[in-house]
Amino acid sequence: MNRRANAIVGVGVALLVVLLGYLFFNKGYLWWFSLDHNSKQPYGIKYFVELLESTSGEKFVEIGNPLNEFLTEDREGNYVAIGYDFYYFDRDFEALLNFINDGNTAWISAITFPYQFDSLFHPHWYQYYEDYDTTIYDENYYDSLYYADTLMYLADSLRFIYSDSVILKLNEANTTLKFVVKDTTYSNWWKRFYPEFYSDSVLEQISFIGYVDDSYNLLEYEYGEGKLFLFSTPEVYSNYYLQDYQTLNYINETMKLWQNDTVYFDKVSQYPQFENNDFRTAEFSEGPLGFIRSQPPLLLAWYIIILLSIVFFVLGLKRTQPVMRTLPELKNASLEYIKTIGQLYYNSRQHQFIAEREKELLLHYIRTRYQIPTKEIDEKFMRKLSRLSGVPFEQIRKMFEKLKSVAILDEVSDRYFVDFQERVSQFYQKSEEAIRFKRKDNGRKRE
Repeated sequence: MNRRANAIVGVGVALLVVLLGYLFFNKGYLWWFSLDHNSKQPYGIKYFVELLESTSGEKFVEIGNPLNEFLTEDREGNYVAIGYDFYYFDRDFEALLNFINDGNTAWISAITFPYQFDSLFHPHWYQYYEDYDTTIYDENYYDSLYYADTLMYLADSLRFIYSDSVILKLNEANTTLKFVVKDTTYSNWWKRFYPEFYSDSVLEQISFIGYVDDSYNLLEYEYGEGKLFLFSTPEVYSNYYLQDYQTLNYINETMKLWQNDTVYFDKVSQYPQFENNDFRTAEFSEGPLGFIRSQPPLLLAWYIIILLSIVFFVLGLKRTQPVMRTLPELKNASLEYIKTIGQLYYNSRQHQFIAEREKELLLHYIRTRYQIPTKEIDEKFMRKLSRLSGVPFEQIRKMFEKLKSVAILDEVSDRYFVDFQERVSQFYQKSEEAIRFKRKDNGRKRE
């Protein structure tokens, strides 16, 4: 694995460790409008659900099945759905309408309402759209779509107020909501209804009874013998706002619009359903990873772990180079060896023996360096050597006299032997200097 791959894996692992550390050890809150009925975070609604359950007692019933199976003809009371958004199959929506038509109440509070409400508020347009053949151009199509005696898109009738706070009013109750994150107030998009999107005939069945600032957030629609309430500010039910007494009073005022009967609280419709009526909540609650899969941050961390494991496995399949051993640094022990041998000879006091070895080395140096025979060492030889080596004749003569006397003496003192060694060393040094000077001079002449 090359350095780049190692760096990528290292950075990925570091990010994963930081993410897991944040998720598992961070004691702070998650500040977003989840409106999850199981969340204790500031903008979850778990505490409101518990409050509703405690005040309703035995009349509180959680819906655990699809609406077309649960809302049978014998059900009476209030259908309550509070969350960020909801998902209905057409058969479930039809069961809900039948439930309302039989004289019951439905309270739906969401940021995004199901698309089926478009067919409820403007059936003429909805049917016209289903019957319209898109392969045939009709110049009156868009005009009839706009001027139909119905409500336009429910989504179009909902607009946003961008503000850091809004005032909610219902009858005599009012409260102020501020979007707060860690004790800091920020601007937020608050939804409201626009009456100008409704035709006169539709307004005969619709009443706007709740206010958000100078607009509306609560719509009452009479359907059959029952009533449907659409509330566009579900944030008021979140855990954070329940701390305020005025907010609790406002929530109590909204609950007065319900019938004094059983409350059917819908938890399952907050999640997308599958055609076989299996709910995502049921899938999250099963298996050893149920808790992780039920928490979006933990689920994201789990996916990151799987992804990094795959990347590490793929990169690990590549052939890696063998580990190169670190060789110890080589040391030049020649000088130490020479010093050791020299000290050994010196301590043995065999100066004549050393002088003979020195003589052999010196004569070998002269023969190889200057190509001079060394059988006879006379004045002629010494003058020729002086001329070739650049060493003064007198210095060469004294060196050979010392060499000759050392060889014939019975005993050589330390001082005498050291003087001999110095003369030989000076010869080597001056001869090498002469050679270097001669080479430089030849180089200048060539230039």
